[in-house]
Amino acid sequence: MEAAHISPELPIRWVVSADGTVEIKEEVTELGCDQANERILQEETPPSSITERGGESFIGFTASEADKTYNWASLYRNLDGDDSDIDLNEEEDEDEDEEKSSREGGGESTDEDVPLTRFRVPNWTRLTELPEQKMTLNIKNYTEVSGPRFIPRSATRPAEFFELLFSSELQEYICSESNKYALEMNEKYRKKNAKSKTYERLFSWWTQSGGLTRNRLRAVLGLWLNMGLVWKPDMKEYWNTKDALRATPGFARIMSRDKFLFCLANLHLNDNRKQEKKGRPGYDSLFKVRPVLDQVESLLTKYYVLNEFVSIDENLLGFKNRTSLKQYLPNKFGLKLWVLADSANGYVYKFKLHTGASNDTERETYDVVMSLMDGLLDKGHTLITDNFYTSVPLASTLTYQHNTQLVGTLRCNRKFLPSAPKCRVGEQVVYRSGRLLYTAVRQKTSHKKPLLLLSTRNIATEVKVRRAGKDVTVPECVEMYSRKTGGVDLAEQKIYSHENERRSYKWYFKIFFSVINRLVLNSYILYQDTVQQRQQVESAVHLPPLSRRTFLASVIDDFCKNVCDNEKVTPIPPSLHSGCKLEKMKITKTSSGKKRQPEKDCTVCSNRKVKRTRTTYTCAACNIGVCRECFHKHSKK
Repeated sequence: MEAAHISPELPIRWVVSADGTVEIKEEVTELGCDQANERILQEETPPSSITERGGESFIGFTASEADKTYNWASLYRNLDGDDSDIDLNEEEDEDEDEEKSSREGGGESTDEDVPLTRFRVPNWTRLTELPEQKMTLNIKNYTEVSGPRFIPRSATRPAEFFELLFSSELQEYICSESNKYALEMNEKYRKKNAKSKTYERLFSWWTQSGGLTRNRLRAVLGLWLNMGLVWKPDMKEYWNTKDALRATPGFARIMSRDKFLFCLANLHLNDNRKQEKKGRPGYDSLFKVRPVLDQVESLLTKYYVLNEFVSIDENLLGFKNRTSLKQYLPNKFGLKLWVLADSANGYVYKFKLHTGASNDTERETYDVVMSLMDGLLDKGHTLITDNFYTSVPLASTLTYQHNTQLVGTLRCNRKFLPSAPKCRVGEQVVYRSGRLLYTAVRQKTSHKKPLLLLSTRNIATEVKVRRAGKDVTVPECVEMYSRKTGGVDLAEQKIYSHENERRSYKWYFKIFFSVINRLVLNSYILYQDTVQQRQQVESAVHLPPLSRRTFLASVIDDFCKNVCDNEKVTPIPPSLHSGCKLEKMKITKTSSGKKRQPEKDCTVCSNRKVKRTRTTYTCAACNIGVCRECFHKHSKK
């Protein structure tokens, strides 16, 4: 066979064509190997041309490592991600299966979990002259116009912005699944003969009134969100009318306590009869919330264009009941969310639930970042991450293959890094490899270890910042990371101020109401940015700027208004005890035609634990039972 010319700028590949001849492929780019109808030669010794190329390689090994013995067929199979055209013997298959199972067994993500993908292994050079001179990164600029999009011109009320993300189709779907679940649970209780009189009464009301309708669902969500504005430790206290100073009569006038709890208990998001059992093909650990998550994700990405800087971090929803999704972070159990948010305003663009080691891939952090960034690549975004996600393969893949930059803190035990630098206070150690900039800096004596950062966007230079009333000089990448990080934390901070977090036995309740809280925040950001856009257009319908609390209160009022109208509930009086008037309750007739005098407990002197007092008189303004003898005490409150 004649010697073939091998380009020193590209990796080579040995292949066997269909007629059995051996060829050397030259047209192999750094984005992946050419998929031809050929089989890769099982060559145990790497070609000498690779070791002669120098320190940088596209296949994951430096020149010093290339002297070792590698299974090149197995290596390129992992690079291409397709083993359909590869012949390996049984011993190699067994070795790979053992290696794969050992990787899947690990729980915590390290650099050993980084996928063997096609990336440039850096050849680090320490920079001795700072700032860095004559360095051009040639990165793609971000050109998209950030902000809300596809917002209807008719949208003026806060509730309309919220329903852009919590659509009417999704509401109808939840109502349908909840009604199915209520019938299913009723049949279950009937077979077990476990029905109580209260349950029978509530289920009769449920069936006669049409079950969970869209208006009733909106009322339940409105009351739930209102509990975040008016906090009480026990949910039942919202319907307590005996304590006048702390009473909240608005809840009872929209829906009774038992009806609210009955609607909440039957709230369901998917049909249990379609769920596959664990261990069978098609099993999904997030089956109970999957339809809601899928539809919400499509709506979140539809109505908003992110700013240039985005950040990824995890959140933990507190939960200690039994579920395979439960995770443990220091001092807290809960359900973990991977979240991608806008660094400028905290808009939650995407989120993904951590489903445990059994369902996650072996390279968890790398795959999580690439999954959340799907749809945002090749647009010029800059991703901000902490040391849990940042790695050399991730940074190299994003910047060279997807025109997306990365700035993040780094752990010292990551692979493909130079030896751990030692820094004195005020000193920085900088390494460069192509677009990758590796910086170690120690700013204070109290910092025992240097701060490590990896950036594909910055050059090695310093900037002045104002800290504690003094001008301090810090590396540019450190200043950018400090200024642009925290988008996910900003979203959590805003949500926490008006969040109604309650204990629950159902894990999907935690997820559903956390999604609702994030939709409220995102809808407020949409409203806020739309206000600014319409102020610049004279012909547009201008919107009044609102605070987050006022915005949320307006959404609650809109959601509860229709239920009050439909169920013909009397309007809430302007004051609890204004215009009190004693009236006797009217005599009613039973189903058999007999007359019946209704009675109520006196709110002043009746105490069921000590002595119960019944009366036929009520206060017309307050609609509560009051004795004739106690009316003067009630009217003076």
